[in-house]
Amino acid sequence: MDLLAELVETKPSYFKEEIEKPDWVDSMVEEYKSIMNKSVWEVVPRLVDKSVVGSRWIFKVKHV
Repeated sequence: MDLLAELVETKPSYFKEEIEKPDWVDSMVEEYKSIMNKSVWEVVPRLVDKSVVGSRWIFKVKHV
């Protein structure tokens, strides 16, 4: 039954709920380290006449 419950798990609803789960926190830390190590972006001064691209965490359970 536990295996079935894991397969039916839905995507998280709220950050506050998921931040309490060690698996999500570990995944977030791993992803952040990967982004920083690969220098995916660099911080630059904002130009007055340009839009800023935002970002956000997307929590999703991937079943392989």
